[in-house]
Amino acid sequence: MILRLLQEAREGIEAIGAGNPRLEAELLLAHALGRTRTFLFTHPETQLTEAQQRAFRGLLARRLDHEPLQYVLGTAIFRHLTLRVRPGVLIPRSETEILVERAYEALLRWRAAHGCADAHRPWVIDVGVGSGAILLGLLDEARRDREGAGGARNPWFRPLGIDIAMPPLRVTAENAECNGRPRPHLFLGDLVTAVEERAPVAAVVSNPPYISTAEMADLPAEIREYEPHEALHGGADGLGAIRELLDQSAPFLESGALLCFEIGATQEAGVRDELAHRGLLASATITPDLAGRPRVVLVES
Repeated sequence: MILRLLQEAREGIEAIGAGNPRLEAELLLAHALGRTRTFLFTHPETQLTEAQQRAFRGLLARRLDHEPLQYVLGTAIFRHLTLRVRPGVLIPRSETEILVERAYEALLRWRAAHGCADAHRPWVIDVGVGSGAILLGLLDEARRDREGAGGARNPWFRPLGIDIAMPPLRVTAENAECNGRPRPHLFLGDLVTAVEERAPVAAVVSNPPYISTAEMADLPAEIREYEPHEALHGGADGLGAIRELLDQSAPFLESGALLCFEIGATQEAGVRDELAHRGLLASATITPDLAGRPRVVLVES
């Protein structure tokens, strides 16, 4: 029965143009059974109960209606983390893993230059925290960093997640607990009002919305119809949220903080213009993603 259901699911998922129908079929069936993918192949003779078959067909129907696989499963893999995701929260993507790598490398340089006594741990602020992927990824790096002070329960920086909506803040809190990471401070609002001026800030990080109005119409259905538009749409040219991020980050950059954020693959020229307009271009580097497209901007003072 298992092999027959997998074949049925593969054919259906292939018909909607998914990238890896076999893997998706296996993940959906394993999820319906509460088992691992390995179980499917070591126990192909298993007969599913009617309830299990209904559960599987319900999951499959959602996927065939173009609902993102991560929403159907309720989780997404990001680096070493398994993150809960649900409608209203942007699904983390592999490009953002590069942001975590670049930001933490820069944070280590910041720590070497500024120090960080336990009583005065600096803030690392994630603007538009979403599922918490960036902030929890940085906390995971701090845990793995054997030179970090205090270990997983007392990282050397204070994590702060900001969002304009409550669902991402709730999901971030859940993901911190599920992954055994310190719960970040969470704030509903914007960057300027979130941090007291006297608090030291080591970094501002963000995956801001950067899809232009024209590009929004051309997004695949599973993104356009399911993921939160406020986390995707960056205005007419896609740079509206990036401009706001640069302006709101200015006081922290002047005090020595670093800024690291993600951009769209076609936005390098526009972002360079925005950086130059603010006198930041000379201190900025842009890192490509694995496909060679400009993806992560890092500004260090």
